[in-house]
Amino acid sequence: MSDPFADWLHGQPKKHKQLSPDERKALARLRREAKKAGATLRNYGRGGLPPSLALGVMRRDEFTCKVHGDHGEGENGGLTLHHKGGT
Repeated sequence: MSDPFADWLHGQPKKHKQLSPDERKALARLRREAKKAGATLRNYGRGGLPPSLALGVMRRDEFTCKVHGDHGEGENGGLTLHHKGGT
């Protein structure tokens, strides 16, 4: 039997944790560079990973999805970081 409170909590929107000043700068830089590259970020750059890590990966991949080969347009709904295993 499942816990009703856990089920309710799981359905609630996740609150983003506070970012350090350096991570806020990295997030702003990520958004700015994505826009300049013509890329769309799926969650406006606020996923579960630190923005500085996401910025490094996006720069390495030139703001192009390694799986889909696009800049986040169309049915994919924006760029996101895929797991290493490809899922």
